[in-house]
Amino acid sequence: MASKKLSKTQAVIDILLTEPPLNAADIAGKVKENTGKTMSGKEASTLLAKLLETELGNFIEKGKEDSRYVYQIIEDARSLTVDQAHGLSLKTGNNRYTLEQALDAHPHLEKYVRQEEEEKKEKEEKPSRKRTARKSGTSKARTSKERTSRRTEAKTEKSPPKSAPEPEPTPAAPEPAAERKITVTPSFMGVENLLAGLMKIIGGGKDININLKITVTFE
Repeated sequence: MASKKLSKTQAVIDILLTEPPLNAADIAGKVKENTGKTMSGKEASTLLAKLLETELGNFIEKGKEDSRYVYQIIEDARSLTVDQAHGLSLKTGNNRYTLEQALDAHPHLEKYVRQEEEEKKEKEEKPSRKRTARKSGTSKARTSKERTSRRTEAKTEKSPPKSAPEPEPTPAAPEPAAERKITVTPSFMGVENLLAGLMKIIGGGKDININLKITVTFE
């Protein structure tokens, strides 16, 4: 049974070191039972999430039972004392127990730390790779645009500007055909005889001299 002098964090760590896998609500109940201090399941869940982010988190195992998360410190790390385990959860202070100290005293724990560190490195490298790919793609796009711009400028310098085509001369409007008058002196005997006959009929058989003048107009 844990001492009532332990803080809630120390009490939770003591339970993780000594008990089988428990969920947050059961851990909170154990804290109440061991120290007399009240802790809600939500408070225990928040505290466990914080412990997982510390160096002690290398040795905390998180699993699932009946759709609920359960927690315990791995068997190989149960050789740590409560004070040592608590010291691993601290970032500063006199009670801090560094990871280097823990590995010096318990070399067999190094394999768990390496796994955690490799996973963290992979997670850190993935975003940086994406950023590098994006930057590379952007630089390629810029280079392509610059090349196209340079080619366009070179073509513009080499080829002289085309002069505008001269307008074709507008054809002059045709001059209206001049009216031509042609005087024709009839020499057609048939026509003259025909007219003479008509005039005899009109004049009662008298001869009539006719001078016929015909004007023909071509348009």
